Amino acid sequence: MVVLKKQKRGKLVRQASGLLRWRPRLVLGLVVVIALGWAGHYLWQRYVPEISQHPQYLLSEDRIVLPPAPPCVPADLRKQVLRDAGMVGQLSLLDSGSLLERIKNAFEFHPWVESVQSVRKSLPATIEVQLVYRTPVAAIETIDQQGVSLLPVDQAGVRLPESDLSEAERCYLPRISGALERPMIGQPWSDPRVISGVRLACRLASVWQPLRLFEIVPLAPAEKKHLAVGTSFAILTQGGTRIFWGAAPGEEPSGESPFDTKLERLRNYVVQHNDLHTIDGPATLDVRSKLHIQPRTAKQKEAILSARKADNQSLPDMPPVVATKAEEAETVR
Repeated sequence: MVVLKKQKRGKLVRQASGLLRWRPRLVLGLVVVIALGWAGHYLWQRYVPEISQHPQYLLSEDRIVLPPAPPCVPADLRKQVLRDAGMVGQLSLLDSGSLLERIKNAFEFHPWVESVQSVRKSLPATIEVQLVYRTPVAAIETIDQQGVSLLPVDQAGVRLPESDLSEAERCYLPRISGALERPMIGQPWSDPRVISGVRLACRLASVWQPLRLFEIVPLAPAEKKHLAVGTSFAILTQGGTRIFWGAAPGEEPSGESPFDTKLERLRNYVVQHNDLHTIDGPATLDVRSKLHIQPRTAKQKEAILSARKADNQSLPDMPPVVATKAEEAETVR
């Protein structure tokens, strides 16, 4: 028993001696690692300004790669983004701070950009930005002291820069009237009537031109816009016919047909008559629960022709709003 204890004690002594012999080497190794790290950091801080100006790291505007943009997006989008973010001049991939994060935030701030999915850098100096563009789906008609304005919006009701679209391009968009407010560019409309109208325009986009549609008109009074969820809409055609459509998709009250059923009724009428773009079309169509047609009288047609002649416009290009007002005036008589 005594012998075993002595053997264990000797073993522990030998292990302790071995550790003592290695301790100086461990300490020296740690010192070397720390010194190399500090020296590397010093050298990097000392020479990074010179290295960052090497052509391989210098980023020019044309080296920011974007996905193909729709025609409505300005060609100088990159220049606008960098200018608005204060990132003018030479940029380097080695710039202090998060260059990728700054570029991501700069693009997200632009009104034509819906979202930025990723930002990647590579050598020679290149940054690839994957993003989703906003596209105009409708034009909101607003009226002020300067007159009537058509302000383009995307599917979320965000106001887009109208100066980037020609007047003709804005006129060809589905028009939504009845808006009172006018948010800043890049901000969404808060009026639920506008949002519901945009939703309806998006669902009708594929048939807007074939069915000769022109304008979406909310029927709820403007002063009650805070109660306008489920607003009923009318749609004016190029020939002046007023289509009583009802609520936007998904907002139909009890007893009103869903969107697809109403659209099928309208399509069937066009297949049979094909007159929504002329004065021979009906005064009104009601597709809300079943198809109801109110023909246009001869006097109403004469009133429309007179209004168009007075406005000095040809029949195909006559704004439906003018035609409809003339028709309503004749009906009152």
